[in-house]
Parts: sequence; structure tokens; C-alpha cells
Amino acid sequence: MVGRTSYNENQHTKTSKIWQSIRIGNILKYIKGRKPYDVNLKYGDGYLPYLSTEYLRNGEKTLYAKISEGIVKVNDGDIILLWDGSNAGEFFIGKEGILSSTMVKIQFNEQDIDSVYLFYTLKMRENILRGHTRGTGIPHVDKEVFENLEIPLPPLPEQQKIAEILSTVDEVIEKVDKAIEKTERLKKGLMQGLLSGKLKVVESNGQLRLKIRDAKEFGISPIGEIPKEWKVVKLEDIISACENGIWGEEPIPGDIAYPVIRSTEITHDGKIDTTNVAMRRISGEKLPKFSLQNGDIILVASSGSSHLIGRAALFQMQNNGKIYLFSNFMLRIRPKNINSKFLFYYLKSSYYQRFLKYLQQTSTGLKNLPKKEFIKFKLPNPPLSEQEKIAEVIQNIDRRLELFNNKRLKFEKIKQQLMNDLLTGKRRVKL
Repeated sequence: MVGRTSYNENQHTKTSKIWQSIRIGNILKYIKGRKPYDVNLKYGDGYLPYLSTEYLRNGEKTLYAKISEGIVKVNDGDIILLWDGSNAGEFFIGKEGILSSTMVKIQFNEQDIDSVYLFYTLKMRENILRGHTRGTGIPHVDKEVFENLEIPLPPLPEQQKIAEILSTVDEVIEKVDKAIEKTERLKKGLMQGLLSGKLKVVESNGQLRLKIRDAKEFGISPIGEIPKEWKVVKLEDIISACENGIWGEEPIPGDIAYPVIRSTEITHDGKIDTTNVAMRRISGEKLPKFSLQNGDIILVASSGSSHLIGRAALFQMQNNGKIYLFSNFMLRIRPKNINSKFLFYYLKSSYYQRFLKYLQQTSTGLKNLPKKEFIKFKLPNPPLSEQEKIAEVIQNIDRRLELFNNKRLKFEKIKQQLMNDLLTGKRRVKL
């Protein structure tokens, strides 16, 4: 097949004339993992990490399996395919350990194929495998579809160069990921210290600095130890409104459509993503009641997922000047006599999360935020000037995280473009 132009119908991409187009079943073999006899939560002699999808994705070891007859051992760098389960068809770079019974280890001739190149070109075909799984209960990879996939195979030196380029981009992404993890740990620690009063923000030479509060500065309060100059308030004392949003009412001719913030627009880190926001028509007389103002805090009040209940986001007026509404499944609170950013950050604290769990355990309404109980939530109320400084410190960390996340997104796009070009022969590498 060397020297002919081939066409992969699944990828709709012509490969270079000096590349081969190879059927996977002709060059790859695979061996399925087996369930180990002995699995433990702790490491011991004769045990290796049990390769779960969580471990392969984020590196967190959760289980260890005993090395025994019949198990399939994996080495660092082996290519793993998730064969069974909801994400069947996903490829991983293996780590040393014992293969799960839901996975297969890919085997091939390493004298002809670079393993890193092979991983990237297989990764490009995940959507095909995941879109053609079989099984009415637990889905699994369709063996016929997998073996009949065709992949482009350039000469080995070119494979190695392509793998080197893509690996370099992945290394950059990994460094950014580590920076994000480090910054998130810093933010978590700062929030715990600042929102409990253990850390104090002082201004020196125009800059904000952190100082550990002395133990004698603390006093006992209804919510535990807090600085003596801090007060304890109920949420109902520091908000001027607490109400649900607009229902999906039938529009009247002449009504204008406005974007509506729903629970799906609230990200896990408390941002509002309006990329796929829905539009809803509303009469002008109802507009003031359901429109959001700068500084409003909106929370998920009803959801099919209990872990989303109470998730908060701070609404900050968009530069485009659009008017945004909020849905009936959201709850809006409008702060008064408190810094809205400080309140928002406190609604992301561990203390607030414990309160939400308590509400869901004691309330009769399932997967709903009980408004009457919610507004009784007690929280500290530092002097306004200190609230502003606390919010500014945390917001600076958020800005740093946003820069890192934007950087990661940029390199992900670069990587995807390089994969599309290099793994199809659209762009050739110089050897």
C-alpha cells in the first residue's frame, strides 16, 4: 500500500502519497483485562495500582490490586482503550499497574510504529468508536468498527517527529494544569483563612498584605470563633430581595425576547456562561421584576441534581448592555449593607456548603432550596472596608486563574489544529 493515495471515509481526509493507510485490525492486537482476585485500599507488597479511569485521567490512586496469575500488567506508556462502560471508546496513556476488566491493552510492532504517534492518531478516532458502541445494558466498543478503522501511517522518522511536536504541546498544557491546581489550592487556603478571620488584610505602601490574627482578637459567636469586631447576621438582614425568576409563560404579540440565565449557565466555579443562553419573551411591565442588576447573586434553587442546589454566581453587567432575566428555577438575592463580592465568596465557603447539606437533610422538598430556611443562614459581617479588601484579594486570585485557564484553552486549540494537520499529512514535518 506504500505510495498510493488512500481515503479514510470515517475521517474524510486524504493522506499523503508516501503514507500508508492501514486497517487497525492488520497491525494491532489487544488483550482484555481481568478482574483481580484481591483489591485493597492500601498499597502493600505484591500490589500495584488498579487502573481505573479516574486514576488514568487525574493520577489519583484509589485502589491496589494484587499481582496474581491471569492479571494483565500495564507499563508506563502502554496504550489503553476503555472497552466497556458509558465512556467506552476512550484512549489513555497507561501507567504502571494492573489492567481493569473494562479495558484492553493495545499491542503492536514498535519497530514499525511509534507508540506516541499511534496514541494521538487513535485519539482522533475516539468519536467514531464512542458513536458506534454496542450493548443494550452496559455499552462496549464494537469490535468490528474498531478493527476496520483505518489510520494513516507515515514512515517511522516522520511518526517520531509528529509525536515529538504534539508531546511538546501536551507538556506545556500539563505545566499550565499544574499552575491551575497550585493556584486553586492557594485560593482554597486563602478563602478559609480570610472568611474565618484567621487572616487579616492590611494595606502597606498601597499594597494589600496578609497578616495572621492574634488569638486574643477572637471571640465566641453563634457560628463559632470570629474576630471580636465582626458581627453575625442572618442572610435576610443583609438582602433587599429574595425571589424566584420568570416562568415559561406564553408570549403576547409585541413582547420582546431577552436572554434568561438558567442553572445550566452557572459554572462550577461560579461564573455565568451565556454562550448557549435561551431567549424568552416578556412584557415590558414585568421586565423590572425579572431583570438582573449588577451585583445581584443568583443561586440554583431547583435541579435534578442535588449537588447543584445552592450553587451561586455573581451577576456583573455585561459590556454589551443586554438585559438578562433569570428563570424560575433560580433564586435571586440582592445584597444591601454588605459587599456583594464578599457575600458571593462566602456563599462558596465550606461553612456554606455544610449548611446546604443540612438543609437538604432536613427539608421535605427534594432537590429544592427551601427559601424560608435559606434566608435564616447565619454568616459573619466584618466592617465594610475589610469586606472590600477580602473580596479584592480573592478576586485577584480569580483573575490569575482566568489567565491560566485562557492560556490552557489557547494551547488546546493549537494542539487540536496541529493534530488535524500533522496526523492527516496536510502539513509535513521537516526531518
